[in-house]
Amino acid sequence: MIGSIIGGRYKITGKLGEGGIGDVYKAVHAEPGSYYAVEKFRSELTREAFFQRAFLKSARSHSCLDHEGIVRVTEFFQERR
Repeated sequence: MIGSIIGGRYKITGKLGEGGIGDVYKAVHAEPGSYYAVEKFRSELTREAFFQRAFLKSARSHSCLDHEGIVRVTEFFQERR
């Protein structure tokens, strides 16, 4: 993952941690050079519809939150490889 570009604009620069259904990476946006946290769904769970729905629901729920102690979700997308 490190060194790859996802979404055509986020270059993965390192791994930050692991969660229940995904791994979290540090990425830099190609244009403004801003840093972002990117969560990638665990590959072993991609075939499970239940986990796909849970991941999408979590992303949608977090995108509505606005608090200084919570990382803001700026976008979410699906990329097939």
